[in-house]
Amino acid sequence: LRSAVFSELDADTVYAGGKTGVWISRNGGVTFSRLDDGFPNNPYDMDTLSLLLVENETGGRLLAGTRSGLYLCSLDKGKWREAGREVFHGKMIVRLLQAGDRTLAFTDSACYEAGVWHEEPLFRPVVLGTAFGFNSRIPMFRFLLKLHDGSLFGLPGRLVVDAAGIVLVFLTVSAIYIWYVPWSRKKRFKFVRGTNSLFKFFYKYHNKIGIYAAFFLALIALTGMFVRPPLLIAIASKSVPSSCYPASDLENPWKGKIRNAVYNSIDKTLIVATNDGFFQGPADFSMPFKKIKARFPVHGMGVTVFEHLHNDNSLLIGSFSGIYIWDKTGNRVFDVNGNPLRRSGRKFSTSGNMVSGIVIRRGIPLFWMDYRRGIMPFKAAGKLNFEMPSRIAVDGRMSLWHTLFELHNGRMFEPIMGKYTWLIVPLGGFFLLITVLTGTYDWFQRNQGRRAFRE
Repeated sequence: LRSAVFSELDADTVYAGGKTGVWISRNGGVTFSRLDDGFPNNPYDMDTLSLLLVENETGGRLLAGTRSGLYLCSLDKGKWREAGREVFHGKMIVRLLQAGDRTLAFTDSACYEAGVWHEEPLFRPVVLGTAFGFNSRIPMFRFLLKLHDGSLFGLPGRLVVDAAGIVLVFLTVSAIYIWYVPWSRKKRFKFVRGTNSLFKFFYKYHNKIGIYAAFFLALIALTGMFVRPPLLIAIASKSVPSSCYPASDLENPWKGKIRNAVYNSIDKTLIVATNDGFFQGPADFSMPFKKIKARFPVHGMGVTVFEHLHNDNSLLIGSFSGIYIWDKTGNRVFDVNGNPLRRSGRKFSTSGNMVSGIVIRRGIPLFWMDYRRGIMPFKAAGKLNFEMPSRIAVDGRMSLWHTLFELHNGRMFEPIMGKYTWLIVPLGGFFLLITVLTGTYDWFQRNQGRRAFRE
């Protein structure tokens, strides 16, 4: 669960969105049913990051921003259809906002606007203006991550990394066979009657393919070790020149950096949360956006909660570093209990809460979602209680992409290894790197010996 929106016309109706799509409750959250007619049906594409509910006396519509595009549901019909297909199809929508009579849709690289009540909303890109304050250097973490997955070089780079993955599978299988099968036969029969053709094939191509792929495998292993804790800590403060990035990324300073946004109805401004900090500008985009200083901690994974509270000038900001209230009038920051945020040396004291979503009703926060612990209530929640739908608890599905990602970064083993889970990635990368380096050394030694024998 990432967010929930309450109907202003029916106090018991609430819509909830998250990784399992969009759900509706007509009894205040006691029970939910899936709102899936016309919605994507595969687990990856149904992942919903933002909801926007627009209502009036004659009806309403619900917009859902997903990993794969934007969807619109007319509440009187209860059926979804893809909106702005020519603009958003296949793109991740990170935030939906209503600013006056306009709907704003943010991807990770741009902002688009359309009329709120247009029967078929026509989204057009808006110019955010020169983003004064963007860093001329790129965080080393993001540079290594793009190098690790090949996206630094576009589609060719991604294909090379995909090929390297296939090669690694072949090298692993062939190495196990080369090492284990002769050893197993000797153990059982005390001798080996020749060498079979499969052994010869594996031995020949393990060496040939391995030596050509060695550089790429070593690079993937080395970069992978540094994009996850604990080695990530060593490079967290490091950066590289922006010239190391592809030119296409530099043409749009927002590209791949937008994580969230909020509309402040008090001063009619937008604040955009990016990888490089927070940028504020007028909601009519008449002036460039300028960087503003944030006096609270934000996790490297980005801002997960960004909401305007009540009718004053306060914002609610949440990330994996906790959840805080930012009083923009006095530029003060408080925790959710109203205590001023304290700083220890150069670092902020964090709550340890890994905030992944929020439930707000009429500007008052009711629940926040913790990545590990689930729904956590604020005092204002009172007796209101959300229960997980049984269809999720019993029959819930997880996309294959997310499953493989949890396996890839080692988090799948947390129930077994506990706090030692963070060792999986650095140790796995280290052993792969050592295997590649020693295999390369062995290959050169063998070839030098063959040349000497021939001479």
